[in-house]
Amino acid sequence: TRDALRTEGTERTVDGPTASALRAMWARFFRTLARCAYDRASTVVSLCEASRRRQIADGAPAERTLVVPNGIDFEGFHARVRGTPFPTADHRPVRVGFVGRLVPIKDIVTLIRACSLALRVVDVDVRIFGPTDEDPPYARRCRRLVEKLGLERVIRFEEARPADRISPEIDILVLTS
Repeated sequence: TRDALRTEGTERTVDGPTASALRAMWARFFRTLARCAYDRASTVVSLCEASRRRQIADGAPAERTLVVPNGIDFEGFHARVRGTPFPTADHRPVRVGFVGRLVPIKDIVTLIRACSLALRVVDVDVRIFGPTDEDPPYARRCRRLVEKLGLERVIRFEEARPADRISPEIDILVLTS
């Protein structure tokens, strides 16, 4: 097999064994970087126990690891939304929310494109909550895509705010990263 390798607008091909060797080299490189970071870190924080176990397997000292869930207070959330009807075609649009930084790793571009597709079958009201100052060119790219797709009436960018103020305003929380 042959894999394409793209560099600065040019295209070169790499044979399968070379591509496989390159992937293995990059994996070793990133594992080495992780071990270096783990050695110097006072605390290694994971979002869940499975990630913590993976970090320990990759060399993080178990005694310096900690799980801090990236989550929602489920009991509080259920108390707020219990009995709230989910919107249907004869009600308001489905309220979709994204909460996070507007940076490439969060892949807001995919969310915007997905919402464009969703509009073919359901009305949506999309709100993207989060700071835009970490990667201004990416934030501009996202805003331009919304304009290009004609979604200004559907997708709004809003400042970050506490989760307990956002959750009652959305039906579906999306995480595209």
